[in-house]
Formats: sequence, C-alpha cells, structure tokens
Amino acid sequence: MQRRIEGTRFDRVLVRAIAGPVGFFAVWTVICNVGVQAGMTAAHLTPSLAVALLGGVLFARMATDAVETEAVGTARAAAMSVLQRYGAAAAMFVAVAALYGGKSYPAFWLIATVTLVYGVLRRDSAPVLGRPVSSVPPVLRRDVLGLMILIGGAMAVTLLIQRPDQDDANFLNLAVGMLDDPRPILQWDTMIGDPTQPIHLPTYRVEALPALFAALSGLTGWPVITVAHLIWPPLMAALSVVAIAALARRLLPGHWLLAVALTLAFLLLNSGANASYGNFSFVRFQQGKGAAFTILVPLIYLFALRFWSSGGLRDWTLLAATQAAMVGMTANGIYLAPVAAILVFSALMMTGPVRTARYVLGGLTSLWPVLMGGVVLATTGAYASEYTDAIPPLRETLRIFGANVPGLVTLWIGLAVWSLLPPGFLRRFSAAVLLVFLVLPFNPLTFGAFADHVTGNLNYRLFYTIPIPALTGIGLAALAGGLSLRNRATIAGVTLVAGLLLPLSILAPRNGSHIDPFGLKIVQGDYRIAREVAAATTSADIVLAPESVAIWIATMEPLHRQIAVRELYLVHYRHTMVPGALALRQALFDVVNGKSDVPDAEGTLRRGVEAFGLSAILFAADNPRTAIISRTARALGFTLVETGINPVYFLYLRKSD
Repeated sequence: MQRRIEGTRFDRVLVRAIAGPVGFFAVWTVICNVGVQAGMTAAHLTPSLAVALLGGVLFARMATDAVETEAVGTARAAAMSVLQRYGAAAAMFVAVAALYGGKSYPAFWLIATVTLVYGVLRRDSAPVLGRPVSSVPPVLRRDVLGLMILIGGAMAVTLLIQRPDQDDANFLNLAVGMLDDPRPILQWDTMIGDPTQPIHLPTYRVEALPALFAALSGLTGWPVITVAHLIWPPLMAALSVVAIAALARRLLPGHWLLAVALTLAFLLLNSGANASYGNFSFVRFQQGKGAAFTILVPLIYLFALRFWSSGGLRDWTLLAATQAAMVGMTANGIYLAPVAAILVFSALMMTGPVRTARYVLGGLTSLWPVLMGGVVLATTGAYASEYTDAIPPLRETLRIFGANVPGLVTLWIGLAVWSLLPPGFLRRFSAAVLLVFLVLPFNPLTFGAFADHVTGNLNYRLFYTIPIPALTGIGLAALAGGLSLRNRATIAGVTLVAGLLLPLSILAPRNGSHIDPFGLKIVQGDYRIAREVAAATTSADIVLAPESVAIWIATMEPLHRQIAVRELYLVHYRHTMVPGALALRQALFDVVNGKSDVPDAEGTLRRGVEAFGLSAILFAADNPRTAIISRTARALGFTLVETGINPVYFLYLRKSD
C-alpha cells in the first residue's frame, strides 16, 4: 500500500518553498527601489543581498504555520445537462471564430462576455464556504516523486535547450553597467556613448533583477551572462513547477499532479506567437518577465485565494510580497500585479460569499506597485515605450495567441475549458476571472483608456494577468479526474512528450530554439563576432555595429558603448535625446544595417565621427554600401583590423591622437 503524507503538511511545505524565494526577492526589490531613489551604487549590492536573504528566511518561517480554517471552493450541485455543459463551449468557439475568421473583435467580445455572464450567474454551486483544512486529501509518496521528476525535467530543459532573445541586450546591459559604471545604478544609459544620457526608459529604474545579476556576478566572479543564462533559469524552472503545484493543490487537490503536468505541457506547446505564455516560460527565464508571468501571477491567485479564505495577516503579507516581487522582475508589474489582484478578488466577490472588508484589504496588497508607479510618474514623467498609438484589441489578442490555427485552438481551450467542468467553485471562478478581464481592461469601451493611462500602448501584456496555462491545466485535469490512474498517467506522459518533441513546441527549431547543453542563450555566430569586436576595442571606443552583433556587444564585460543597439530601443530615446542627435544615430545605424533609404552614407559617417567620436565601425561584407563605408572610413583615419571575422565582416578602428 502506498505511503501517504498528510495533505496540510504537504501544502505547507509547498508554500514554504515558495514563500522563501518570493520573500527574498520582494525584500531585494524594495531595497533596490528605495536605493535607486537614494543614489545607491554597486558597492551597496552585496550588503543588500545579505539583508534580502534574511528576509527570505523570515518569510519562509512565517509561511509554515497554517492560519486557515477553510479551503475555498468545494461545494457542488447536481450534474448539468448536455446542453448546459457543451452549449457554452460551442458559443465560445463561435466567439473565437468571429475573431479569427471574421476579424471582428466586437463580435468576439460580445459573444464571449454573454457566455461568461451565463457561466457566472448560473447558480450551479453553493456559496464558497469551503471545508475544514483537516479534510484536505493526503498526498501519496509516488505523487511527490512525480513532482520531483517534473521539477528535474523543467530544470533540465532550461540547461539543454537555448533560445536567444534580443531583449538580453537591454536587461544584461543594465547589470553590466552597474558593475562598470561607478555612478548611482539605473540612472544613466550604459548602451550608448553619451555619459550624460539618462536611462532610455525611466520605468527600468524599478527593475531589481538586473541588480541581482550584478550582485551575484560581483560576488562569484562569473560573468553577468553566465549568471543570467546558466544559474538563474533552472532555479526559476524549479520554482515554476512548485508554484503551479501549490495553485493546483488549492483548486484541485485530488488531481493536482495531473494538473501540473498538463500545465507544463500547455506551456511547452504554446509557441503560436513570440509573446505567447509558453515563450515567456522555460525558454525565457533569463529575463524577469518570464518569472513574473509564469510564477508570480499564479502565486498572486494562490495567495489571494488563501487570504480570501483566512483573512489572516500572513496570507495578506505573502500576497503583498508577491506583488512587490513582480515589480522587481519587470516594470510591467507596476500595473500587471494590481490588475491581477483585482481580477481574482472581483471573481471571488462574484462567486460568493461577498466579503467587502477582505476585498478592500486585498486591494491594499497592491500598495507597493501603485507607489512605485506614482514615483516613476512623479520623478520622470513616464511615457509610452515603443508605440506612440494604441494597437487595436484584435491585434493585441493575436500577439499573445498567434494568427494561426494553433492560436485559435489555444484561445478557445483557454476560454472554454471552464464550461466543460462539473458544477462547482472551479467552474464559476474560472469563468468569473475571464469575465472581469473582458469587462474591464479588454472592453472595447475601456481599451483605449488602459492603453493611454496604464500600459503605454502595450495592452496585450494585460493577458498575463490571467494564468491561462494553469487554469487550463487544472480544468483539463478536472475533466480527466474520473479516469483510472493508468489513463491519467498516460495522458500526462503523452502530453509532456508532445510538448518536448512536436514541431509546435517552444523547444523546436521553428521557434528559434536549439540544443546546446549548458550553453549560453545566444546566436553563436553573432556572439563570436561580438567577442572579436569587444577584444579589438576598449571601453573608450564608440562602436557602430549592425543590430545582430550590437545586441551581444551590449552584454560584454567590460562595458562597450555603442551608437545604437536595437532600432526598437532608439524609439525609447525620443523623449530624452535631442532630435538631431537621435536622427543621426538612426542614420548611422541604418548605414551599417544595410538599409537602402540612407541618402548620404559618406556624410552620415563623417557627422558621426564629429558628433559622437565614432571610433569603431563594423559592417557585413554583403552590405550594399561596403565600398562607400570602406572608402569613407579610410579617409577619416580608420584602419582595417585583421580579425577572425574577415571576410564576412569588416572592422575599422580609429585611434585618437
């Protein structure tokens, strides 16, 4: 007979395993946020790390004691008819078809909203009074072993499969800049050659993950890119599995392990768009958004459910800490964390019982994100980032799910799985979360206001406030709950293997991934060229390189200053740089990127030397202006450097007298 572990004991271990890291990073975030405003330098990072570690220990200890007297969501009513169960799913398919086939977001929104209203208002379950914690189902030791296997597999994926991402140019450069620039951290731009240029987006001042990478790099002596690409991702992969398990234990304690496996399979197969949930998981944990969307959002839901049930200070504090940590992981947490909290608490109010005091107190857990948003607005006047105009909700939805058949299927399953569930809390709660999302941020009437005043024209990121992978995995596990153990295990195994091997996988070459055990998440050829350029130049040089190489030069240590790193980032400087200087940087970047619409390449290069002290030029041999660039460089006193990258690339250097 299988040995059993007391359910409440296992749940406390899960929460403790979560609370320690979340508490550590929440304390670290608060220290960094306050420190940036106070002029903190890199010299303060190591002492701050010790304080944050102590905070993590305290949070872990705080989470060990059970404070609940009930668990949310157990009451059920009679079974539904065939029409009641499948009618809503069919309606959701019509809604998604209107979006993908008819290209009509209003039709999609209206059909989906009406269907969700039906799902929430239909009284197919008693008010959520829950059950005593003492009746939480026990855990079999084989399930614990299964969880350990999933954790190990998730960690292995991050170490064996690599998917380069261009945003590393910014986030790793922030960390490298802290170590190389003795001035206060996160105040100045460290990608371009102007030491008086403020950081290119003021919201990045609240991000604490680059500071953690810098601290760990300084403490261990490892390069920042090694810390970010090899050390951090497997830790986040392990924590993501534990976080999903904790939420699944909360919502579906009888079949939680299957729910975890199906959630992981969802993430692995969700490659329909670059901004999909899956592409912010195991292939992108080196950036804060990955942990924020895959780990912290599900934890906001978990701790909100716990607080709604207990009303206890410990759960309130854990929820507040999770939201603070989300700000440190990504500046988007300033608005995503409060919106996620609003979604879950509003859904709980709709599914009953009404607890106005806990709703208000729950809102107060968003104090730190709101405070930091106010600080950014008051001190820098934050503005929209890449996009000057709001993008329509249809396009924003497709940016998450993809304008393809897998995207259609994923969106439909995510919106409809609740309708297939038996009556009970999980069904109504899942529908309520989606309803609040469509009624508030993704309502055609409020969409523009959120773009203008909340997201900076990045409304698609509001989708990350719903843990659709976890809710879908939990819902599908609930549907399979009546099957035999063998059949459930087969489903888990088949879906996970599919997630690892199918062409739709986020790990597949078609998604930009490749096998490189214990390698960096880089484009090998471009990174090799970047290393050649870094070795041939010094920190005093101002480098002009094509975007494909400039991205990786920005991650090199010591710091190398460049004319531009990404065209996308140049847009960020429009509020903080003189228009003429910004236009010249854009023109120079266009020259080495081989763009055809630069009217005067020779004059542009001459002005670059005069205005910025340009001293290193890298360009590809197949650049249509190779002859002009080479002739102009020689006329300006540059010399061709013989490196291992010839004849594919040419590097010209100009040494000052």
